[in-house]
Amino acid sequence: MIDRLSGSEASLGEAKEQNVAVLFTDIMGFTTLCESAPPNEVIALLREYHDRLGKAVLDHDGTLDKYIGDGLMATFGTPEPARDDAARALRCAFAMIEALDQWNTERTASGMAPVRVGIGLHYGPVVAGDIGNARRLEYGVIGDTVNTASRLEHMTRDLGTNLVVSGALIDAIPPPETALAGRLKDAGPQPVRGRDGGVRVWTL
Repeated sequence: MIDRLSGSEASLGEAKEQNVAVLFTDIMGFTTLCESAPPNEVIALLREYHDRLGKAVLDHDGTLDKYIGDGLMATFGTPEPARDDAARALRCAFAMIEALDQWNTERTASGMAPVRVGIGLHYGPVVAGDIGNARRLEYGVIGDTVNTASRLEHMTRDLGTNLVVSGALIDAIPPPETALAGRLKDAGPQPVRGRDGGVRVWTL
């Protein structure tokens, strides 16, 4: 991110609106897990989880925005947007699921319970720029697109899937990569907390 910002023509302190793909992940049932597992086991699990999913983000040229406890937020299209941001975000989600499948195979073989993760993906306008103050400053994105991506991740529980993708992200995938959506099923409009009207979503 430092290399990208240093090579950008935009001022570091300048906020701008741009379209990006936003990805959220979260471990399902993490609170229950914390109640019964020793702290060292919880930390070890989070480190493996963050390592595997964080690698998928960087492998697909995404920006690892932050780790949020048992969650992760990533963006595709920051600081500079690209034509294939939506496609890379979806490919990253698929790579995350494959990495988790492999990890769960290893965990099961060792007598440990598998880890279930929800992933939400959305595409749209955000405000990107420096957030914070002189004591602590970070580059980040804010806006309805970010909030909706987080809501879609939570929707995975209700829809019984580990991946929920907005129709806006599907529409933003350029040809010939539109075939990526062939692995998904159109789940139609779904209500999203905090928004007027529903959001059309696709599920794995």
